[in-house]
Amino acid sequence: MEYFIRFILDLVSDEFYQYLSPVSIKYYFLNGGCLELAKVLKHYYPEGQYVLNEEKNHIAFLYQEQVYDASGIVEKSNWEIVNDINKLEDYYGNKDIYFEHFLPHQAILNELNEIDMSIIKKLAKTDNEMNFL
Repeated sequence: MEYFIRFILDLVSDEFYQYLSPVSIKYYFLNGGCLELAKVLKHYYPEGQYVLNEEKNHIAFLYQEQVYDASGIVEKSNWEIVNDINKLEDYYGNKDIYFEHFLPHQAILNELNEIDMSIIKKLAKTDNEMNFL
């Protein structure tokens, strides 16, 4: 999963940097765009779950007993599983930022759909990590 997240950060940095400048892509995904990254991960890892931190100010993604955000693996303690993503969108979805007229997660998914998935698979440590292929 960490390889895939890094790949997404690089992709967004290359393709959509102009929409977030002057902040870094990682900063965006850790400070306002966390739900957008989690939505991309949920698309490719549907068995994963959205989680909200104890302070209720950051969304991450729980997959195979690990919690992930733009930093990679984050400390697992005190994360609350969120089943209704619609409730989160009002508070954590940044509806003022668009990448090429799409919400960020939609634009990222569009870009990923254009990539040969064998390239993404090579980024993973094991085939199990990339079981969405």
